[in-house]
Amino acid sequence: MMKWLTLFGSYITFPIKVGENLFFFLIESTDLLGHASSLSLSLRPPLRFAPLRKRKMVFKNRYMVMEVFMNPNRDQAAGDSIIITQFNVSNAIKDSILVNFGECGLAASLGSFQVKYVNPITNMCIIRASREDYEKVWASITMLRSIGHYPVVFNLLDLSGNLQATKTAALKCEKAKFEQYKLMVGDRLSADDTHRMNNYLAKIEVLEH
Repeated sequence: MMKWLTLFGSYITFPIKVGENLFFFLIESTDLLGHASSLSLSLRPPLRFAPLRKRKMVFKNRYMVMEVFMNPNRDQAAGDSIIITQFNVSNAIKDSILVNFGECGLAASLGSFQVKYVNPITNMCIIRASREDYEKVWASITMLRSIGHYPVVFNLLDLSGNLQATKTAALKCEKAKFEQYKLMVGDRLSADDTHRMNNYLAKIEVLEH
């Protein structure tokens, strides 16, 4: 389709249609056509515009595989205990971030922070944080000393920016921890415990970002 160029006074204006949009361009014509009052001519070839590339927004995360030592200063067989869940682990970490880094630190961390997985049998968990704030989250977890007033200590087993690598490391750690668990409980290990453990391993394999 031809584009027409018209002279008005000392300016040349011409429309160009791009898709459904019509753009008007204005250029000075004094040097080119100083004595003319009007002019129409066609432009060949028509202007071509390179299509804009669609860029996908990618959020960079870090994944931490953690083990939780329950009541580390006392024999596990003695006294009461607590069953860790995604809910109470997440709340404990958020409280630690708030105490150590304030409301602004907590607000900055919440964008990507999530407890992705918790296994109460082996006391293992996977925690996601943004690349910008993972050190803040990690520090808060290190300073965390209790979940629901029950003493705990977190130990980092693996840190990665790739979820697939995290899942591979977590599965390896889970299998090793379950072997230790079986030795600890001995004859008390039931078929239900093995079934539950297999379900937790399956949850790791289907984890998504």
